[in-house]
Order: sequence, then structure tokens, then C-alpha cells
Amino acid sequence: MRKFFSVILVLCLSCGLFCGCGADSDVTVSVQSVSMLTGVSSIGMYSRYAGIVQSGDVEKIEKSSDLEVLEVKVSAGDTVKAGQVLFTYDTDAISLDLEKKQLELEQLNGAIDTKTQQIAALEKEKASASSADQLDYTLQIQELQLDISESKYNVSAKEKEIARTKNLLENAEVKSPVDGTVQSVNETGATDNNGNPLPFMTVAQTGDLRVKGALNEQNRASLSEGMAVIIRSRTDESVTWTGTITAIDWENPVEDNSNGYYYMDYGSSDEMTTSTSWPFYVTLDSDDGLLLGQHVYIEPDFGTQEAQQMYLPAAFILDADSDPYVWVANDKDKLEKRSLTLGEYDADLDSYPVLDGLAPEDYIAFPDETCKTGVAVTRYDESYFGGDGMEGDEYGGEEEYYFDGEEGGDFAYGEDPGVYDSGYDAEGGEAATGGYGDESGEAGAETGAVG
Repeated sequence: MRKFFSVILVLCLSCGLFCGCGADSDVTVSVQSVSMLTGVSSIGMYSRYAGIVQSGDVEKIEKSSDLEVLEVKVSAGDTVKAGQVLFTYDTDAISLDLEKKQLELEQLNGAIDTKTQQIAALEKEKASASSADQLDYTLQIQELQLDISESKYNVSAKEKEIARTKNLLENAEVKSPVDGTVQSVNETGATDNNGNPLPFMTVAQTGDLRVKGALNEQNRASLSEGMAVIIRSRTDESVTWTGTITAIDWENPVEDNSNGYYYMDYGSSDEMTTSTSWPFYVTLDSDDGLLLGQHVYIEPDFGTQEAQQMYLPAAFILDADSDPYVWVANDKDKLEKRSLTLGEYDADLDSYPVLDGLAPEDYIAFPDETCKTGVAVTRYDESYFGGDGMEGDEYGGEEEYYFDGEEGGDFAYGEDPGVYDSGYDAEGGEAATGGYGDESGEAGAETGAVG
């Protein structure tokens, strides 16, 4: 994962989206929301991640690649008991296969008997043969002995095949090993995003529940294993549960373009604009009242934890080892240098914790040689990307931002579609770029009036 986040930003830079400072001095510099880059909330907003309640243990049921499935007796969503039949094999095919293997075993044993008799005959002939013929008899006998040794090995292998086939015949009905709910049935041989075959069937075991969410490239530094979180009901936000992030699965990323960056035509995308997500899992302190498959919100629990650490990608920081600084937009929308106090470099994230000098509500530029003090800036934040995937249940569990409208009064928002607004200049009734993001993460198409 090392340097991954910075590489993504550099790739976006080459595409013209995160252009930092343009090569043309007449072009304003693009600056990006620190909150969006780091996943850390500023005053008046908080981070939420879409989650789904699932079983703590999922049994993967595989089928034999050598046998044909005769009948699938359950469907996704069915509740099953331990010992209940899930699917059956074609026993006619198994029986024919068993008969074939038994015939092959008989042939191998017959060949061993025949060659054993031949050796006995040759030894008798050798005893009365001349000394000149002794060597020839010896070579014939040794060759037959080698053939017998090979045949005995094949007999052993065939007996194991027969035992496995008999076991399949005796277990032609594949049964559920646990009480639970059928999560998926893969009759078409589907594969995952990496081309690996999916299990034929999965059964979520009844018992303790956990919550699954997802991090993306923009907010991957905002959560960590061991962090306390709040699980909130979507239907009644006063109903909550608590838990801890116990695992982030960095080894199994999911790539798609439904929550990626979009060009100015608000729609076109390619492999350079895809976004990667990583699943994470929350162990609950109590699952009373939660239902398997229920959709929930996941929020960092700052009430029981120290303030959230803000990690800034190293690619944005200049002179990190001596006198670190970034190019930041001031309150007059002009570019200026800003000195930083940094913590210890995180090689896995290719980021530095910012201890002082930068706030989530700031906007910074991706640096290059054209960045100069006083250059005009254009601000980009979540609103430019249409909410970045919104609830994200089917699109990678993207983060949601809700603003209460500092200085400019409350911003209206809807819980499901959401309204995202940069809100960086709400005072005096100025218009700030905004827009309505839909559930697939399409770019916002409207401009929101603020103040």
C-alpha cells in the first residue's frame, strides 16, 4: 500500500483534474479541501460511513469440480438449519464413475498377477539356462518387477479415488454445517473483481453480529484498527450501538468507477478515474436490536477517543525534512505559503500527521514550480464530485458529509440523496459551488445559494 495514495493523486494530476498549479500563469490554481484529502471533519460537520449488519462467521460451501449439481434446494435469503440439504449431486454420474474406477482397479490387479506369474516362469527357465543366457533372464525379470512396482503404486492411487467417490455417493446431499442464512448461491460460476472463483454457496451463521463498512482512497487514513465507533440506525438516529474497528482488509481492495473522480463533462471516466475501496469490520459491544442485513451508519466515536489525527499525503508537502510547508488558499482566495509542524512519517500511508499549521477547512494546492504567492485559486471539495458516492451501500461505502452552515445559516439536506456544499464563503449571501449527489456518486449538477 506504500505511496499508493500519492500515486493516485499524481495520476489525477496528469489527467488535468487535480492540476495543483497550472503550467499557464494565466490559469488560476486549483486547491483541494483538506477535509476531503484527510477524511478529518471540521467544525459543523461529521463523517459517516455506510455499513451493513452481517454475521460474524460466514461458511463457504464449495462443490466438487468433477461432479454435476442435480438440484439446488435453497435460494439467497433463505434461513437454514444445521443438517438441512442445500444441494444434491447427480448420483447417476457418480455411480458410473465409481464403476469405471473399480473396473480400472481390477485391470491393474490382474496385470500384477500376470506379471508375477511371468517372473516365476522366467526364474524356472533361468535355473536351467546356460551361463551365456543368465543375464538376459535377469534383465527380463527386473523389468517385470519394475512394472509390478508401478502397477502397485497405481493400485494405491486408484483405491483412494474409489474411496473418495464412494464418499461422494454417500454424501450426494450437501448439507448446511450451521444454522444461518443463505447469503449467496453461485450457479453461474461467477468470479470476484480479481478473477478468482466465488464459492458455490455461502451461509451466514446465526449468532453474534458485526458491521461491515468500506474506506476509499480519499478517507483511508481517517479510520484505524482499534478505533471506537458509533453505529447509528438509519430509521431512528437516536438509536445507537457502540463497537470497535477490529479489522481493515487492505489485502482485498475493490475497484470501481462509481465513486471515482469525474472530468468537467460530469460523466466521462476511464481507468485513471476509478476509486479503490477496502472493507473494514466493526465488532459490537452489543447487538441487541440489530437485524442481519440491516443498513446502518458508522461514525468515529470521538467522545471516547482522542481527537482525530489528520494525515496529509506527502505529495502535498514541500521540504518535509527541514522546513515543511504547503501552498494554501487564504481568505482572499490567493495562494500563499503556510508552515507546518509535522509528526513522524507514516510509510504505509505515505503521509505525515499534521500537528499544527493546517485545519480541515483549509484548501491546499498540489505543488509544482508554477505555484507562486498571490496566484488566484479555484476551490474544489466534495460538492464538485457530487457527494462522492453518497450512501455507498452498493458503491464502496463512501463517506458522507453534513454541514450545519457556519455563518450563513443552516444548509438544507436530505438524509438519503444528501446536499453537499463547499460553504467556504457563506457570509454575505455569496453563492458557493454545491449540488445534489445521487446514490451512484454522479457529479452534482446544480449551484447552491448560501447565506
